[in-house]
Amino acid sequence: MTTNFKNFLDDELPKIYIKARKAAIDKTGLNSDRFPETCPYSLDEIIGMD
Repeated sequence: MTTNFKNFLDDELPKIYIKARKAAIDKTGLNSDRFPETCPYSLDEIIGMD
């Protein structure tokens, strides 16, 4: 992964997570408090680089 792409994903992760959280809430019907408001994982943890 290039540095520029990693930096881009680091910047976009919060926006991506917000959309994914909303989709999970809508799809599961669970209360929003069941899902953290911010992504609990770093990009490195998500892609397995940590």
